[in-house]
Formats: sequence, structure tokens, C-alpha cells
Amino acid sequence: MKLFKGTAVAKLIAVKREILSPTQFIELSRSRPADIKRATYVIPTIGKPGFGAFEVEYHTARLVHEK
Repeated sequence: MKLFKGTAVAKLIAVKREILSPTQFIELSRSRPADIKRATYVIPTIGKPGFGAFEVEYHTARLVHEK
């Protein structure tokens, strides 16, 4: 986030696909199911914590904060 004359400005980028945790995916599928074009489960890597992830493709690109 940058400051511009005393005002904070967040940089946003358009995202058509992103990787979500299972919790994030459930929240998205309940709140905005029409936004999801396709979702694919990504299996967890052996030896790493977690339950895998979901690769989500949206109908229309979403604006997200740059990481």
C-alpha cells in the first residue's frame, strides 16, 4: 500500500484464476456461486500440512490486492 498525499492507495490487479484454501473456497461457493466458472481440486503434497487447495476460474476477472 502506498501513501499519496496522505491518503493510502492499494494496488489492485485483475485475476481470472486463483488458488484458494478449502475454507476460502467454501466461503466463496456459499456467498457468490455464480462467479465460479470452474473449480479443480489440487491434491495436497505429501509431507506438507493442509488438505490441499482449489484452483478457481472465474467467469469475470476479480480485483484483488497485490501481494
